[in-house]
Amino acid sequence: MSGYAKLKGYLVEHGIRQQEIAELLQIDRSTLNTKLNRNGADFTLSEVKALCRKYQLDANIFFLI
Repeated sequence: MSGYAKLKGYLVEHGIRQQEIAELLQIDRSTLNTKLNRNGADFTLSEVKALCRKYQLDANIFFLI
């Protein structure tokens, strides 16, 4: 399972809405969806840091291949 699939599973499991993540990252929800589904765009380093800080995520598990 890819890191992004794990991230999506984590969000669902913890009841974290995509809108909440988009607001944290100051991006459009549709942009977040594109990133989560690996449709071209990828998360920036600052976005990864913000997510890891807010939700105590391990970047090695959710963002690195």
